[in-house]
Amino acid sequence: MSRLVDESGADVRVVAVFRADPQQVGDTASAPLRYAAELGLPWLASGEVVDIGGPGIAERAGDLDGAVVVVGGGGLGFSGFQENLRWIASRRPRLLVWWGGGRNTHFGRGIYASAADEFDQLPRSAFDYPPVLDQEHFDLVGVRDCDVREHAPDGYRWVPCVSALHPAFDEVVPRTGEVRLYSHKDPLHTFGGTMPVLTNATSPEHHVIARDTPHRIDPADVPAAGDARAAVRFIGGAGVLLTNSYHGAYWAQLAQVPVAVFAEFSTKFRQLPLPVPIVSAEDVRTRLPDVVRAAVRAAEAHTIERAGLLAAARSANLAFAADVGGLLAERSVRVAP
Repeated sequence: MSRLVDESGADVRVVAVFRADPQQVGDTASAPLRYAAELGLPWLASGEVVDIGGPGIAERAGDLDGAVVVVGGGGLGFSGFQENLRWIASRRPRLLVWWGGGRNTHFGRGIYASAADEFDQLPRSAFDYPPVLDQEHFDLVGVRDCDVREHAPDGYRWVPCVSALHPAFDEVVPRTGEVRLYSHKDPLHTFGGTMPVLTNATSPEHHVIARDTPHRIDPADVPAAGDARAAVRFIGGAGVLLTNSYHGAYWAQLAQVPVAVFAEFSTKFRQLPLPVPIVSAEDVRTRLPDVVRAAVRAAEAHTIERAGLLAAARSANLAFAADVGGLLAERSVRVAP
């Protein structure tokens, strides 16, 4: 496995910081080190994983002096991550990169929100990037949010989630006419078993039933994706997808599957590469045909963009990877076998 060395030949530590939640498929699939070979950065595969969540970041991350630190991807704008991000930036590593992280302000009733209009009540500050995310701290900043693609703040660029490089998107998946449900593991929705369902959990034991579920379900009976490949294949085979998962919606767009988001709980859903209908869980229960039609209309309104999205997402990540390599060379860091 390749490694990084400095001008003296000493090893350079590589640290990958992201939401390393082993229970959730999207989080584990959004880290650049998972795609080291595809990115042309083989040394990245040897990165030490540090979970951005939880206490004890100093003990878990250790000494970052002289390290190459790659932060991302995922919804790293979440308020609960900011203290740890500030600590990492304050260590002044040799190279600090923000790769594909994005806005993630929770609102309303959090993960149990069901009214799309709660979004309209958010203060302007809910859409600000963390103050730590500036050129004083980060050497490269690539964010996944769609508005940056059109109007990038100084020093920012559009770098959508690196999971676009997952090889499952290159597999041929038979397309059905089914309306499918890709549910977040927490809260788990099944809508009474009215459609095929898969969750973003790595195992059914991680399912948490939504408090407002009007029917009884056994969480152990609901299939979990287990890994990103299974999730992408399930999503790619749908005629229309319903989801309350960011990566469920993102992967549907990459696979050119019409998608609607229900039970929105975060600003991240308005920052997908293409617009999607936002509906409530009650809408899905009582007006499913209307929700499906809205998803299809939204997809048809962006036919050209949908067709080129996978290639654009991959190209943006490969270009970003090349710039990471260029910065390492400028700082006298090279790849060694």
